[in-house]
Amino acid sequence: MLSLGVSIVILKVLSGDSVIIRGVPKGGPPPEKQINLSNITAPKLARRAIGNSEETKDEPYAWEAREFLRKKIIGEDVLFTVEKPPNTTREYGVIYIGKDIATAENLTETLISEGLVSVRREGVRAGPELQRLIELEDAAKSAGKGKWATSGAQEHIRDIKWSVDNPRNFVDKCGGKPIAAVIEHVRDGSTIRAFLTPDFYHITLMISGIRCPGFKLNAEGKPDPNAVVPYSEEAKFFVESRLLQRDVEIVLESVNNNNFVGSIIHPKGNIAEALLQEGFAHCVDWSIAFMKTGADKLRAAEKIAKEAKKRIWENYQPNTTQVKKNVEPIERRLQAKKDVEPIKRRLQAKIDVKPNREMITGEKRRRANREMITGEDRHRANREMITGEDSHRANREMITGEDRRRTNREMITGEDSHRANREMVGIAKISGKEKEFSGTVFEVVNGDALVVKLADGSLKKVFLASIRPPRPSDEKPGEPLPPRVKGSRPLYDIPWMFEAREFLRKKLIGKRVNVVVDYIQAAKDNFPEKTGCTITIGGVNVAEAMVSKGLATVVRYRQDDDQRSSHYDELLAAEMKAAKSGSGVHSKKNIPNHRVADVSGDVPKAKQFLPFLQRAARTEALVEFVASGSRLRLYIAKETCLVTFLLAGISCPRGSRPGPNGVHMEGEAFGEEALIFTKDKCLQREVEIHVESMDKAGNFIGWLWVDGINLSVALVEEGYATIHFSAERSEYFRSLKAAEDSAKAKKLRRWKDYVEEDEEEEKKQEEDRVLERNIDYQDVVITEATQELHFYAQSVKEGPKLESLMAKIEQEFSANPPLAGAYNPKRGDICAAKFPHDNLWYRARVEKVSGPNVTVFYIDYGNREIINVTSCASLPSSFTNDKPYVHEYALACTSLAKDLANVLVLSSTAEDGEIEVRISVGQGHLAAPFVAATSGEDNYLHQRQSHSSVAVCETPDLFPVFANESKCSPKKNI
Repeated sequence: MLSLGVSIVILKVLSGDSVIIRGVPKGGPPPEKQINLSNITAPKLARRAIGNSEETKDEPYAWEAREFLRKKIIGEDVLFTVEKPPNTTREYGVIYIGKDIATAENLTETLISEGLVSVRREGVRAGPELQRLIELEDAAKSAGKGKWATSGAQEHIRDIKWSVDNPRNFVDKCGGKPIAAVIEHVRDGSTIRAFLTPDFYHITLMISGIRCPGFKLNAEGKPDPNAVVPYSEEAKFFVESRLLQRDVEIVLESVNNNNFVGSIIHPKGNIAEALLQEGFAHCVDWSIAFMKTGADKLRAAEKIAKEAKKRIWENYQPNTTQVKKNVEPIERRLQAKKDVEPIKRRLQAKIDVKPNREMITGEKRRRANREMITGEDRHRANREMITGEDSHRANREMITGEDRRRTNREMITGEDSHRANREMVGIAKISGKEKEFSGTVFEVVNGDALVVKLADGSLKKVFLASIRPPRPSDEKPGEPLPPRVKGSRPLYDIPWMFEAREFLRKKLIGKRVNVVVDYIQAAKDNFPEKTGCTITIGGVNVAEAMVSKGLATVVRYRQDDDQRSSHYDELLAAEMKAAKSGSGVHSKKNIPNHRVADVSGDVPKAKQFLPFLQRAARTEALVEFVASGSRLRLYIAKETCLVTFLLAGISCPRGSRPGPNGVHMEGEAFGEEALIFTKDKCLQREVEIHVESMDKAGNFIGWLWVDGINLSVALVEEGYATIHFSAERSEYFRSLKAAEDSAKAKKLRRWKDYVEEDEEEEKKQEEDRVLERNIDYQDVVITEATQELHFYAQSVKEGPKLESLMAKIEQEFSANPPLAGAYNPKRGDICAAKFPHDNLWYRARVEKVSGPNVTVFYIDYGNREIINVTSCASLPSSFTNDKPYVHEYALACTSLAKDLANVLVLSSTAEDGEIEVRISVGQGHLAAPFVAATSGEDNYLHQRQSHSSVAVCETPDLFPVFANESKCSPKKNI
């Protein structure tokens, strides 16, 4: 039986002599049929080993024959004559390229002429057509064409790699570069098999970023015809009609269960984007993260299908609680960003602007797109083959001419695509100003939230959208968090939590950031409402930077959950890179462990830390919490401890606070303002402190500097605090006094009702207190004098203890001499230092390290020296318990003459030996106590210095008090 030539669609070329043709769609994907070319036999292609079958190799020129035929007819208009010989189930025919059989190219004759197939001579009825084929074959043999060549047959057998030994390394080797490929099979709409040329790697590829409805398999691992998955057949047909056996380029991006994940590059458009726009697929978060570019196009395409409720989205309901359509034109919304044209081009993506609602062509095609096949109709369509009258009708209704060429050119666009260019989706319940704003970062809350200070001074807490801070290693996903253990500190106890917080703190505290609200998560389960935002600084997405360093992970959502970051795909890609490099929480080793001692309220433990903090001139610390204007909680990294720190020298009002038994305690006047001032100045900032003492509750008292500013002075200067009487003994008293005078003059805060009469009364009371001095006589040995008219002296009573200590140190270092260079001195360390003039070891404090030279202060003798680093050694702990045996003193009521320099009579006077010092406790303005020193004659030091014009009387009205006391003293000078 022979049919006339009709136009057909070639679905697939199986070999050089057989093809698969496709019929006309009737309410769904059309039936398929295999046709063999009449009177010829092509070399057999290789087959992979399946089950018990063995792998076979190509016959020479088998691949060339298949490729020759594929490139000729796939995607072209062809004519076909079909015949069905008796006593066989196979159908045979001849394929012509052209519109008229009389002038069209006969592909059977072309294949024979190229030497790619052989003429089948047995069992074939002789005739002029067969004779013509034999003549063409003889001519090809004579010319040595194709398979008839006398040599080189083995070069035309492919070396096929049916599997890749190490897929991950193969992907890395490809380096994200496009690889030429031929699509060999479409398993479902989002999974294909292909040959990578020219090395002939056979791979299974999952298209990045999408997933189409698949097929349910039966017990034999084959698609179960009775298990219908909506739109699975249609999605497969959609891809087959556009990509099957087309030349494409593939970008390998990752691996999943030995299947490759990647993108397919086709000159006519992105098949993934087309599938999404037509509602045949949905975005997949885990694989979209692998994409280097184009993830935003896929999200936009999916949004189009959702809005139109196409196919798999026919029952889609948007989250009406937070989002709604915003029909504002995209050009107007993006005008400020000056990126209208790039986004328009991205949405169009080189797609024809003609509406393409047709699956194939014609009226039947339009109906097929509206009436997707389901149920029994689909099963019947899969069983039908094109025969008899149906065959003739199908042959008349195949795709021809301009319609088919247009189909090949067009990817899915249609009216929805135009609408996508006009509409964007926004957040409904948030106004423009609330949707996007900027502010200064006031506080970092663990690793996923910030407190931002807005332009009006208000504070707003926002969360980084779609990320999760580090979690405990024993936490199980999906299960409720275990109750918090008393005394636990998640910031330090959870690995990487401190690093995450520090990353945000160092990058953002005090910096101006831009905030875009992505979603608002409603309050539930005792959790408050949560505002998820994308926060950027200098164009850098903060969340993405955190995830890329492994300091946070990305939250996984349900597929229908749209409440996520507007840069969700970038976050997934960043997480992928961090996991690949083993950064942060993805690391299997070098996990940080912070053992922090909390000494707040622990008096015995605080006493252990106190000497170390007192010895250091200034210690670096981090303000973790501010309880009031003068009460802070600090983390001291050097000592790895948390302390409560009270500002010295001031009295500062306290704000409102919870009291005992849950009773709320009202704040003092300006207490809240002082708290905000201190927070604004130093919360979560690095500061320097000097600890002077400790109270009975184990809280440290001292001075704090932030950016070089003494916070006690700053609080007084702003009128939030007053000077405490204890500040009068401090070296910062004058600064505090000047600051308080300034606040009084400006009538700031607590001084708003201040009048000068009050000052006069306070000054009188101050004078009365000055005259009341406590006198303490001590016998000392002066060991060193300074250019500031201060001197260092040792108590005579403590002399035996010092001699015993020096003997023990000498004995220790003689028995166990230190290894030169083994000790690395640091500023503030208490160490052993060799004195260059006698080469003996003494206790010393490191004041400065400059290359190989170290400046040390000998804490038992008061002198300073610059020595080599090799003259320093670690001091055994048994010698650190004794306090320094030398003390610094200053002469009362005297100061150096300003017109003289570097002349000290005191130095020569002190060389006479022991003197008696009178210590005046209470009203000194210097760090060292005021003394009146006598030696030989009453007030000898004062008189000698005054006659020499080295010192002048600083407080004339007080000097007679000391003079009279000295004359009346019954003690004799030594």
